[in-house]
Amino acid sequence: MNLVNKDGEVIFSADEKLSLRDTLLLAVREKADLSGLHLPPRSDLSHLDLSGANMPYANLEGVNLTGAKLKNVNLNGANMRETNLTKADLSDSRLSDVNLDRAVMVGSTAQGADFFRAKLTRCDMSGSRMDKTNFAMADLSESIARGVVFFRAKLPGANLSNVNLGESNLREADLMDADLRRSYLPKANLQEANMVGAKMDGADLFQTNLTNSNLYKVNLAHVNTSLAFMDGARTGEESFAMDCEEKGVSHSNDRTLDVGRHVSNRPGGMSPF
Repeated sequence: MNLVNKDGEVIFSADEKLSLRDTLLLAVREKADLSGLHLPPRSDLSHLDLSGANMPYANLEGVNLTGAKLKNVNLNGANMRETNLTKADLSDSRLSDVNLDRAVMVGSTAQGADFFRAKLTRCDMSGSRMDKTNFAMADLSESIARGVVFFRAKLPGANLSNVNLGESNLREADLMDADLRRSYLPKANLQEANMVGAKMDGADLFQTNLTNSNLYKVNLAHVNTSLAFMDGARTGEESFAMDCEEKGVSHSNDRTLDVGRHVSNRPGGMSPF
C-alpha cells in the first residue's frame, strides 16, 4: 500500500497487500518522512503505536486514534480536526499550529507536549493530563476541560474564554496575559498560579482555590469569587482597591490578599455548561 500526500504524490511505498495500519507501522519503524501525509477521514488507527513518527502538516481529520501511542511525534501544523484521541498518549509530542477543532481528547495524556499556537477550539479534553504542557498562545476557547491536570502548564497568552475548567488542576500554571473571560472554574485549583494581566471578566471562580496566586493587574470587579480561597493571593493595588470597594471588603496598600474567603455580591454556580 502507498501512503500519499494531499496532492496524491507517494511519500512511502510498501507491499500492496499490507493494510493501512501495517503500512504506517512499517513507515514509522523505518523512520520514514511522512510530512504532509493524507489519510482518508474515519481511518481506524486506534491503539496503534506510532511513537516517534515524523508527520508534520499531515491531514488526519476525522481519524480514529483512540488509545493510540503518539509519544514524541512531530505533528506540527497538522490538521486533526474532529480527530478522536480518547485515551491517546501524546506525551512529549510536537503539535505547534495544529488544528484540533472539535477533537475528542477525553482521558488523553499529553505531558510535556508542545501545543504552541495550536487551535483546540470546542475540544473535549475532560479528565486528561497536561502536566508541564506548553499551550502558549493556543486557542482553547469554548472547550471542555473539566478535571484536566494542567499542573505547571504554560498558558501565557492562551485563549481560554468560555472554557469549562471546573475542578481542573492549574496549580503553578503560567496564565500570564491569558484570556479567561466567561470561563467556568468552580472548585478549580489555581494555587501559586501566575495570572498576571489575565482577562477575567465574567469568569466564575466559585470555591476556586487561588491561594498564593499572582493576580497582579487582574480586575476582579466582574468576577464571581463566592467562597473562593484567596489566602496570600497577590494583586495590584488599583484592581485590588476596585475589587474590595465593589465587594465591601477593607483593603490596605500592600499587595497581598489575606482573607480566607473572598465573598462576592453574586451567587455561585452560574455555570453556562
